[in-house]
Amino acid sequence: GALYRISRDLVTIERISGDFPSMNGICPDKTGNVYFTSSNFNIFRPEGTIYRMLYAGNGVFKSAEPFIPDAGLANGLYYDPRQDKIFFSNTMGGVYEFSPDENVLKEVYLKLRFMEACDDLCTDISGNIWMTDPGHSTVKMYNPGTNRLTMFIIEGIGQTSSCRIRSENGREMLYITELKKN
Repeated sequence: GALYRISRDLVTIERISGDFPSMNGICPDKTGNVYFTSSNFNIFRPEGTIYRMLYAGNGVFKSAEPFIPDAGLANGLYYDPRQDKIFFSNTMGGVYEFSPDENVLKEVYLKLRFMEACDDLCTDISGNIWMTDPGHSTVKMYNPGTNRLTMFIIEGIGQTSSCRIRSENGREMLYITELKKN
């Protein structure tokens, strides 16, 4: 797969990266640099990388370069502007964070069960980390301050995949996608 820039009217498309295996998560940082994940999606021998494309200005990006190699089963990425951190999910490992200024992963949440997975993720205004777990069809909320994990099974939703929080009329709303119905 490759990274593309598509106009808001969905008419203009421009390829801005080379080919990478199993591209997945993507996010920009506050300066416009773009990060994305790529991995082999092999649960027995996971190999993945977080890449960064530096923003050069005027809509131009430099070539993608490995920012964090050896990222395992690299999956979701989310930039939290309040904390100026990027959160990263390793499908089989858990959740990590890193600074756009420093390419070092710091453990935030390591999975509790062998069959637990972390697909996509985002944060809320309180700094809680929300994650999807398609294997258990759940949404999880992790509070880094209390080290508490809460799992939610949402009636009527199958295998959860991606998640984002958006503010609507002063209330945070969680949006999730499902891979398939149960």
